Amino acid sequence: AEFRRALPRACAGRCALRALVRMFLGRWRFRAVVDPNGLYVDARYDLLHDVLASREGYCEGLSVAFLALGQRAGLPLRGVLSRQHVYVRYDGVDGVVDVDLTREGRAPEPDPALPRCAPRPGVYGRALGGREMAAQVLSVVGILDGIEARRAWIDLAVQLAPNDPDLRNNRGADREARYDFEGASTDYRAAAAIDPCVAFYRVNLAGALRRAGRLDEAGAALDAVERDARGGALEDDPLYVALARGDLA
Repeated sequence: AEFRRALPRACAGRCALRALVRMFLGRWRFRAVVDPNGLYVDARYDLLHDVLASREGYCEGLSVAFLALGQRAGLPLRGVLSRQHVYVRYDGVDGVVDVDLTREGRAPEPDPALPRCAPRPGVYGRALGGREMAAQVLSVVGILDGIEARRAWIDLAVQLAPNDPDLRNNRGADREARYDFEGASTDYRAAAAIDPCVAFYRVNLAGALRRAGRLDEAGAALDAVERDARGGALEDDPLYVALARGDLA
């Protein structure tokens, strides 16, 4: 209601989008939260009611909140998946505009291009359906402690968005925590098959193999990660690999 009252009558389409971005980030002071550890596992910053209450969120939480407000305003908005990130796309008769709410409403940064690897076609950069966007939130519920039947939620998230590598990785981590190393390895391999450029999917696989007692396979997996990173077939993540090497020693 506040947005509609503040919107000039002649302001529609992309004009209304810009106005909503200004109100969301300026007047209502929503802001992005950065996890210095790079883990982004605090559900308060992903679940809609918490994000609306605190005006703080990760990319998924801010995007869901903005999509909800935009829907009420009649704007043609969809969520878009990029590598380990979600942003919002306006797709109207007056053009397409991508809005990254973690970048003060600017366009998202492009995913880094590597010379010898690429994600599966159609995984990133396309507008998500409602089921796929819901999967982003369901996966967060699925990794929360103290939530009854939480594992059913993360299974549902994977079912709704089977081509989202982060969801497969999240379920792998949950399975590994329950000592289901075979199931964890299956999910980590699936994540790496969807986006082979992400190092920690394969490092996580090495960790699950180590915990299953398959030490030679774990070491070979880490050797392959380092070799592919040197050859431009994988992002370079030396700290994460070094930590995994330490666990294997």
